[in-house]
Amino acid sequence: MDVSAISPKLGSLPYKDQIMFVMRKVGIDQFLFGSDFPIFTFEESVDAVRQMGFTKEEEQKIFHDNARHLLQLLN
Repeated sequence: MDVSAISPKLGSLPYKDQIMFVMRKVGIDQFLFGSDFPIFTFEESVDAVRQMGFTKEEEQKIFHDNARHLLQLLN
């Protein structure tokens, strides 16, 4: 699953806590960053994810590690 429209549209609303609960329940390892360009700019999408309140470790997974794992890119 990706966070392309979730974070810019709903991340700043009162639903943020419920969205984060569900994402953590499903597993942050199951989510990838997506910008949904051209509807949202890359910067808007990154800022929206960062404003949701994920830990640095969760952001690292969403922005980088999960895609690397999916694509089987090893160190």
